[in-house]
Amino acid sequence: MKYHGSEDGWTNLLAQAATTPLPPPNFTITQYVPPTPAQQAADLMKSKKVEEMSFAEWQLVLSEGAPEDAEKVWTTLKGSPSRWWLT
Repeated sequence: MKYHGSEDGWTNLLAQAATTPLPPPNFTITQYVPPTPAQQAADLMKSKKVEEMSFAEWQLVLSEGAPEDAEKVWTTLKGSPSRWWLT
C-alpha cells in the first residue's frame, strides 16, 4: 500500500477469485494516481492543527500548499515562541 496506492477493491477481488474461474468477469485494473503534493498539503491542513504538525509537514504546506494555507501556517509560526524550532 505504501508504494502502490490503496487497497480499495482488494477484498472484493479475493471473494470473486475464490468462486469464479480466472479471470473474473468484468475484471479491470485501474491505475492508481497518487495525490499531488498540493493535494497532500490540503489534506494535511484538514486533518491536523498547525501546532501539531512536524517541521516537514510545515515545509510541505509552505512550499506546495494553497496560498491561504501557507499563510495560515506562516502566521501561526510567526506568533509562536522559538521552542517550535526544537520539535
